[in-house]
Amino acid sequence: MRGVPFEVLAKAGAGFYCDAAPFFRHNEDIVIGRNVFMGRHVHISAPCRIGDDVMLASRVAFVGGDHVFSRPRVPINQSGRGPSRPIIVGSDVWIGHAAILMAGVN
Repeated sequence: MRGVPFEVLAKAGAGFYCDAAPFFRHNEDIVIGRNVFMGRHVHISAPCRIGDDVMLASRVAFVGGDHVFSRPRVPINQSGRGPSRPIIVGSDVWIGHAAILMAGVN
């Protein structure tokens, strides 16, 4: 559990383990089930719910609220961001190395 902010641990079930250098944003919208293992450099920057008995390999990323790209002639760095829909991971799931889960994935 080293390096994990207290706010995340408060919503993590028993048996949660997180390896080194995690990154969490939207801590209030992250819920982690029981017996969850997170490898090194897991990056969670979207609201998410992770079920029980889940394994996340190193460098898995949860991302959301992508840039709006539907406005012609508006530079992408000025277009703003869309809504950040939650990512839902069920129980008994393994997500492999460097996988990227986008907003709204279930």
